[in-house]
Amino acid sequence: MKGRPPTAERTFTSKLVEDKLQAILLQIKDPQVAAVFSQCWLSTLDTTVFAHDGDLKEKDHSKARPTTWIITGDIPASWLRDSASQVSAYLPLLSTPSTSSHDWTALYRLILGTVYTQASCILLHPFSNAFIPPTSTVKSDNSDRVHPPPPLEVEEEDTVNKGKKKHPKPRTPPHIRVWESKYELDSLASFLSLSASLMRSSHRVDPLYNSSWREAVRLVIRVCRLQQRGTDEEAELLGAPWLGPKRPKKDEEEEEVGEWSWKGEGRYEGRDGVYRFERETQAGSETRSLGGLGEPARRCGLIKSAFRPSDDATVLPFLIPSNAFLSVGALSLAEIIDEALDSSGEELEAEAVKELRTMSVELSELGEEVKEAVWREGVVSVRNEERIEEKVFAYEVDGFGSHLIADDANLPSLLSLPFLGFLPSSDSTYVATRKLVLSSRNKWFFKGKMGEGVGGMHIGEGFVWPMSIITRALTSDDDEEILDCLSTLKSTTAGTGFMHESFHVSDAKNFTRSWFAWANGLMGQLVLKLAEERPDLLR
Repeated sequence: MKGRPPTAERTFTSKLVEDKLQAILLQIKDPQVAAVFSQCWLSTLDTTVFAHDGDLKEKDHSKARPTTWIITGDIPASWLRDSASQVSAYLPLLSTPSTSSHDWTALYRLILGTVYTQASCILLHPFSNAFIPPTSTVKSDNSDRVHPPPPLEVEEEDTVNKGKKKHPKPRTPPHIRVWESKYELDSLASFLSLSASLMRSSHRVDPLYNSSWREAVRLVIRVCRLQQRGTDEEAELLGAPWLGPKRPKKDEEEEEVGEWSWKGEGRYEGRDGVYRFERETQAGSETRSLGGLGEPARRCGLIKSAFRPSDDATVLPFLIPSNAFLSVGALSLAEIIDEALDSSGEELEAEAVKELRTMSVELSELGEEVKEAVWREGVVSVRNEERIEEKVFAYEVDGFGSHLIADDANLPSLLSLPFLGFLPSSDSTYVATRKLVLSSRNKWFFKGKMGEGVGGMHIGEGFVWPMSIITRALTSDDDEEILDCLSTLKSTTAGTGFMHESFHVSDAKNFTRSWFAWANGLMGQLVLKLAEERPDLLR
């Protein structure tokens, strides 16, 4: 990929965004930075809006039910985490509500539709990380052994065409299919965060009026509570230690699951809420040990995450940055709900008000409990390069005392904690953690002639992710460090002007994924932040 597509080929256009683009470009002196910003910030709108219905005939935003499918780029599926970050790049443009403006409404409905689509996906299967748009013809590999299993595609008679057709069962909501069922806590956290950020940015609380959105939030809370259980509790539910009872063969399991009816939150009670994942693979990071349960966990207030935001399996079950992200999203959403009910609760039906008040309490309790656990369980003692003991955040812990010292490029990461809103960049524990992450003490930190930054297990040795360089700049208060990051970012696009998934530190032309909208959107957010807070760095 190189350059923006012709106007007629763009998947969504917004005059609001285009006008802002031109205003920012006037502030940027470096033509390379200007070109990169122009392409990257608009990448999601230009290329990844797979399907969108703004429900524009409904003028009342609180009654409108838009849908938006944002794919990740060269993979034709929608990740909850990726899509939330992709559209977040445009949230600042909604800060001055203008419900009479078509341009404002169109952009608002696009992002509101993303929130509602994510709610539908979560209601379909809250343990899945990626989904297929209803109108897509792509198919996923359904060979993974997942429990609780996602809805299956089953055949039924097609009385119109005199044949058979496939649909997911249960069909609530209709025709959405699961791409992959890797349970990643950051997927659920991203939904909470995007919901809260949209309402905060737009000064509107329309999701509160949507019963499906409220049900999805309740289900997120329920899943988080289930995933706080220790492995001993799960083994007891399964009826045998560690591996659980003998599992049925795949065809038997599917026959049983295919008969399930939609029962909302109750579907995941008891053993049905114990997540297990196994995949036939030669890569250890693509499957889970102990019959799909993963490494043992001890209940400690944190929430398990079977996979990381890189889609690699966690080594230890409690992923600290994802827990931090979840706590921020839960607390932010609770605060917004309380403010809305205090100021305009009379506009909601009595049952909805009651439901939201309960939801707010549960979000607050969950957010505070997880936040406290992050500080209690996630902070460990290490010796720095001067052999002096200091406190840092571990990347993963298990509740028994084991911890993993590292960081991965994908957000949420330890490096991104201030960007996520969990703590200020001046926090002493974060400062020590940041120094560790951006050094050879982090096994996924690489340095070469093309630059330095954090990579990860997903691609491997020697490959830096531009996402980590962007995050470094987003969380820095040092002008020279930020300028160094910008210099690396603009010079490692291999002439495309886009951020890639990763590049080799010795050769930027050796990169992965030419169409990776998540990283492009983050690059756009960085330039917008600099234009607002440090405009001199762009001149």
